[in-house]
Amino acid sequence: MFIRDIGNVRDGSAVQQNVVRTDGKRGVLLSVIKNGNASTLDVVTAGHRPFPLPVSIMLDEQHPEDSHCLRCSTCDGFPCLVQAKADAHVVAVRPALQHKNVSLLTGAYVERIETNATGHEAQSVTVRRDGGPRKICQTLRTGSCSIATAAFGGGQPWSAHEGEALVELTSGLVVFEVRGLVLAGGNTIGTPGAVNQVKGTLVCGPGSASPTVIDSPLVPLNAQGNATFDGSFSSPTAACSATDVAFLIRTAGGAWIGNGSIRVP
Repeated sequence: MFIRDIGNVRDGSAVQQNVVRTDGKRGVLLSVIKNGNASTLDVVTAGHRPFPLPVSIMLDEQHPEDSHCLRCSTCDGFPCLVQAKADAHVVAVRPALQHKNVSLLTGAYVERIETNATGHEAQSVTVRRDGGPRKICQTLRTGSCSIATAAFGGGQPWSAHEGEALVELTSGLVVFEVRGLVLAGGNTIGTPGAVNQVKGTLVCGPGSASPTVIDSPLVPLNAQGNATFDGSFSSPTAACSATDVAFLIRTAGGAWIGNGSIRVP
């Protein structure tokens, strides 16, 4: 039995009527159509400086079986469905999000970025999100090691390889990660010892007579001293001042063994 005996077979793809080549090599045509109601003069007057945008694709003609680009007929100004355009989303944003210490906050308008004295490191970000009031996303850092740098909390010395904390005060969102948080002395040096759970603690008004202490849920601390949390604090944090807070890493019993060492002014 043949397929023709039970049905009709036809090639559903449109017949190719044009070919795009650049320097003799196959390419992709990207058509940009001007809005009939738009004025280039109005755009320039508004302070914008339009310029041609080069578009590259990840096309391997020598090894087509390994090529990301399929040379489809739908390549245009929209995101590529097979991630074959070499744009910022494909070559920068997506790879960055593969790292555990990178979070993407969507729908946020950045109003201000505070840096350290050298200007080489961002320490805090002021944003507006979802049309609501201003929110502060604060990253507590000190050089390459922001959490638990030779801290003596809990009665014993602790050290950490590195860590980050991000706090959004208005919503209570908190994301923290610490790596290599281990004892720096005693017979169990280089390990977390008996500590197998930690929590993030936000201290509002740490220099006041009655500071407010707000905890995150407990998360596991593994044998290498690594812990991560992405969620919300147990109580509202909107009343805290972004210029008068401290962030701690504490044990289940409440002893602090790490801290965000720099409070951003």
